[in-house]
Amino acid sequence: METPGPARLAHPAPAGFQALEDLASAGWFSEVLFAALELDIFARLGRESRTAEELAKAQSWDAPALERLLAALADLGLLASRQGRYANGPVALRHLLPGEPDYLGHFLAYRRYIAGHWKRLPARVRQGTAANQRDHDEPPEMYRQRVLAYVRALDAQARLKAAEALERLGALPAPPGRILDLGGGAGAWCRALLARWPRARGVLLDLPEVLDAARELYPGPSDWARIEAVEGDCREPQLAARSFDLIVLSNLLHVYSPREAEGIVARAAALLAPDGCLLIHDYLCEEQAGAPLKGRLYDLHMLLNTFNGCIHPLESLAVMLAAAGLGDWRLAPLPSDSALILARADRQ
Repeated sequence: METPGPARLAHPAPAGFQALEDLASAGWFSEVLFAALELDIFARLGRESRTAEELAKAQSWDAPALERLLAALADLGLLASRQGRYANGPVALRHLLPGEPDYLGHFLAYRRYIAGHWKRLPARVRQGTAANQRDHDEPPEMYRQRVLAYVRALDAQARLKAAEALERLGALPAPPGRILDLGGGAGAWCRALLARWPRARGVLLDLPEVLDAARELYPGPSDWARIEAVEGDCREPQLAARSFDLIVLSNLLHVYSPREAEGIVARAAALLAPDGCLLIHDYLCEEQAGAPLKGRLYDLHMLLNTFNGCIHPLESLAVMLAAAGLGDWRLAPLPSDSALILARADRQ
């Protein structure tokens, strides 16, 4: 059976006109998912099976229209269908049921929010239209809610990425005692690493409003066990006289220009203890990184949604690491669409 969805459109040009037509309608796939999330289809099904008529009657919906949506969700593999009854499939049960540990609804809602920004791509190319800027008249509470939604969304994905990373991280020179999660949002990577090394302690550094959102998402004292939250800018971390055995830069460098990224890497390297390691997690455009097309599209995402961010070529990252004295590094693609770089001081 042919794989449904945009995954088969990775290289449309050689495949002819049908691949181009599929590419032009690729947004239909995400619209089906977004509609199901807005209608709470996955939550309404829960762990039971229902007919379209049963679901429609409970909500006073149009049953024939709902049947057609459920059939599309089944063809996409999100629902299972049998004798006119629909149930959540394995992916939906894990990632689309509210309250589940790996729930991704907030992250997907954020993806829907930024989807409209892609319509600005021609203007961005023609005119250099700047990324979205905060409206100075925006009420403080609205800004707080916007930051909270952003941090919540990215934390959901970061927890899954960190779990993938831990399976492929490999051995470090020694178990880290001090971990710095630089620009780490709500601290998903920090918590995952501390769970792996129970004797370690972590520092989570990010902007004040981001840490306020993190505390709202993780209000319990146990959520912050062995984690020190430090307010600051990742470009100028005020951590003088401190050193760390492991420093994490996850989905961080692509937010900044090459010059800014070079500075972040250099300042992070200066905070490493002897035999310390720098862990970079990011999207890349090279074939050996595992998902080059996603990296290229993410680069456009940065063009549209940041002031000067970009996906940095692997060769550029290697130069940054060498300039920071971290010439000993290895690349480890993740099973999803991003990659790890683990760097140490050059031993030569």
